Amino acid sequence: DAEAARHFVGEFYTGDRFNPEVVAAARALRGRYKVALLTNAFPGQDDMIRERFGLDVHTEFDVYVNSAYVGLRKPDPAIFHLTLEQLGVAPQQAVFLDDGLRNVDSARELGIHTVQFVDPATSLAELEALLGHSVSVGEADGK
Repeated sequence: DAEAARHFVGEFYTGDRFNPEVVAAARALRGRYKVALLTNAFPGQDDMIRERFGLDVHTEFDVYVNSAYVGLRKPDPAIFHLTLEQLGVAPQQAVFLDDGLRNVDSARELGIHTVQFVDPATSLAELEALLGHSVSVGEADGK
């Protein structure tokens, strides 16, 4: 039944975390750039994130693409094209950060700038180098 499935998904999802530095960087960049969350996930992930972490993906990000709702999954190039279309940007105007090498390679093959997530310090430093400015809260928006 639906409640049992929701409970199972909830228990399965307990290990997932949002890295506070990455969330802070995404928030800091929102005024200057369009920011998307592209995820291979399950139906209701947005509700689960709100319940567990207090984050509303629909307000934290300009675009939220959940594979369960669009019928595509990373590293399929079609999901990247869909996300770019929703953002209204060309591949060369986008930066994709992900921990999965296959996903990063797929995005790079489309002409998207990429950062493979290793740890917050390394990955955010690489993102700053790509953008040419800080992604720290307060600094990214010129404060």
